[in-house]
Amino acid sequence: MKKQEQSSPLVKQIMALAEQQARNLNHQYVGTEHVLLALLEQGQNVGASVLRTLEIEASKVRAEIEKMLARGRVPVSIDPLPLTPRAGRAIDLALEEAKLFDRTIIEPETLLLGLLREDSGVAGIVLRNLGLDLVRARSEVLKIRFLQMKVVEKVVRSVKASMARKRRMRKELLVHLETIFEEELARLGDPVAAVKEAAGRFGDPVELARELENALPRHERRTYYYERFFAYRFPESAAKYALRQTRQVMLIWTALIGLLSVEAVFIDGWNWHDQRVLGSMLLCVAAVQLAIGLLYFKTRDAMLGPVWSRRSRGRAFACMVLMAVVVFTGAFGFVAVNNGLGFAIYCARFLAAIGVAAALGLGALARLRGPTEIADTLWASLDV
Repeated sequence: MKKQEQSSPLVKQIMALAEQQARNLNHQYVGTEHVLLALLEQGQNVGASVLRTLEIEASKVRAEIEKMLARGRVPVSIDPLPLTPRAGRAIDLALEEAKLFDRTIIEPETLLLGLLREDSGVAGIVLRNLGLDLVRARSEVLKIRFLQMKVVEKVVRSVKASMARKRRMRKELLVHLETIFEEELARLGDPVAAVKEAAGRFGDPVELARELENALPRHERRTYYYERFFAYRFPESAAKYALRQTRQVMLIWTALIGLLSVEAVFIDGWNWHDQRVLGSMLLCVAAVQLAIGLLYFKTRDAMLGPVWSRRSRGRAFACMVLMAVVVFTGAFGFVAVNNGLGFAIYCARFLAAIGVAAALGLGALARLRGPTEIADTLWASLDV
């Protein structure tokens, strides 16, 4: 089957059951409907639990499918059965959903979301006929995911380590917790109860945090305090973070420009032109820094955003255009103040190229770093 290497053991089991469901109906293919029936038949997984929570029973699903599809007349001899294009697309979408949940493999719950997103498939049609939509399903999946994340975050949050080290800790601890969770889910059948039982087996958060911190190298503590000063601090807004970064940059530039001014006075005496250059540089850098900081976050969230947010390529493009305009305006103003309007107009094409290059670079940076930054913020926002 397609994407086997990117599927969890449970999903591989479900796909094997899907082929059996297709054979039972004498169908010579595995469609989204067979995958949905298999997910429900396997039963002991978050996807099936979400459907049960939302009162969508296997009998109702099967009845809807039988209304839409006839049983084949001849037993199937093909081995293995091929996936339909829609089933293949549903699995691709399931992998996309898994990445939004910061996972690298397809789990049953993300497989369910993939089936829903493939809205032209039989499974998607059946689920919508039974009153389920993507928002409700994703909300239930998120609820279980957040419960698991809270268990891990209770351990990691107090550890004085760099963000990179904390990301590794969260990933490793979450894998360990999910293994325990799957065992408890198979035993209890209720994902919320399974998370509670898994948390009890996971260990005492305070003791685990102490063990993790004691194992850290010394430089991790220094990095922790450095990042506390310069990096994002939840729950500050993007505007507050951009403003704080601007203040920090202004302090650094003010100190640097102050030293350069003193040196210039001692060497050449007081020169209004030099002071005007340095002063206008400080103002331009501060204004551009603040505007670019705000636009960067808007671009990032429009491109990627958290799982539940609306994304818009048009809004992301508009923000990048504004970035280019801000950089161009700041550079144009600096040149005009210090060298005259005529020279600034002469340099306009070059300054515009700088603005476009800056916008493209920041847009690429948002796409590259965005998922990690959003995941960090999501972890920090958990109420533990």
